[in-house]
Amino acid sequence: MRRLFLTLACASCAWGFVNVATLAQDASTNNTGHANPAKLVVHHFTISVADVDALAKWYEDKLGFRLTKRFNVGDIQMAWLDIPNLSIHLVHVADSTRTARSNESLPQYMQNQGFRNLVFIVSDLDQAYQRMTKDGIVFLGPLPPPANPASGNIRLAYFRDPEGNVLGICEDLGK
Repeated sequence: MRRLFLTLACASCAWGFVNVATLAQDASTNNTGHANPAKLVVHHFTISVADVDALAKWYEDKLGFRLTKRFNVGDIQMAWLDIPNLSIHLVHVADSTRTARSNESLPQYMQNQGFRNLVFIVSDLDQAYQRMTKDGIVFLGPLPPPANPASGNIRLAYFRDPEGNVLGICEDLGK
């Protein structure tokens, strides 16, 4: 059976990790064993942005993405950035705006419905947090405590990209 391997490899990443994390998942089921008859896997995530070039550079420099395509379609500017098995498509449409609510703090920004954040799994949250902080990323709060069963056996730390989009890193403690 075909397996999907999502590896957030950072050999070229500014964090200096050789391998941040590897998730292996059968494409016909999710990690809870529920059926996925269409064998859905994530291909890309699109973010509407104000400045495609500046944000593309930040994703490359700070998160280790690789710019694979930069193009315009009329007034629409696009940049495709990749890490193994995931692309982020940055798109700027003329006259697009950011809602005021998207710049609120956690958890108030969740009152604005729709996709709220993109979280990357890491094998060691403490190490990733320290490396990313050293690299200039400002987190939205202190590093969470080592274990909290109420959080579903995961530890999360959130940060924003330069345009205010909420991103995060997550360590799965239930391994």
